[in-house]
Amino acid sequence: MQRDLRPHHFISGSALLLIVCATLLFLGNGPQYTLLANSTHNPFADKVFATCSFLAEWPLIAMALLLGIVKNPRLGLWFGVCFLLEFAITQGLKTGIGATRPVVQFGDALRALEGNPLLKWRSFPSGHTAAAFTALGFIAMLINKTPVTILMVVVAALCAYSRMYLGQHYLLDLAGGICVAMFILVISELGKNKLLSKMSINP
Repeated sequence: MQRDLRPHHFISGSALLLIVCATLLFLGNGPQYTLLANSTHNPFADKVFATCSFLAEWPLIAMALLLGIVKNPRLGLWFGVCFLLEFAITQGLKTGIGATRPVVQFGDALRALEGNPLLKWRSFPSGHTAAAFTALGFIAMLINKTPVTILMVVVAALCAYSRMYLGQHYLLDLAGGICVAMFILVISELGKNKLLSKMSINP
C-alpha cells in the first residue's frame, strides 16, 4: 500500500491555484489584490484568517511530521529533511531578493490585525504559503483519499489567502510560495520512492 502514497493530485490542485494566481497577475494591478483582500474584513473573517495564518507556521508542519513518523519513522525523517530544504530555499530567496512588503507601498491604507503587526521586508516568496502547501501535501499523501486531498488543497488556499488578508504579502509572493512547495513535493516523491523500495526489499 505504501507504494500507492502519491501527492500527484495535491500537486495538480496546487498547479491549478498557481494558474489562477498567474492569470490574475497577467490581468495587471497585482499589488491591488492585497489591498482588496485586506479591506474586505469582518470579525468572523479576522478570526478565520488569523487562525489559518497561525496554522501555516508550525502546527501543520508538526502534524505532517507526526503522521509521517506514525506511518513509518524513516518516512517521517524524510519529511523532516524536505521541510528543512523548503525552509532553506524560502529563506534564501527572501534574503537574496529582499523584496519589500505591502505596507511599504500602501502604508496606512493597510489594516493590521491585533497580534499581527505589518512587516516591512523579506516579502518574496511567502514562507507561510510554502510551508502550508508542503505540509498539507504530505498529509494528503499519507491519508491518500480524494475527499481529504480536496480538503487539503482548500485549506492550503485559505492559508495562502490569509497572508494577503492580513496585509503581509502580495499575490506574487503567494505564487512563489506555491512554486517552492510544488518543487519540494516533487523532490519528496522521488526520495520517498527510493525509500519505500528499500523498505519493500528489507521489510
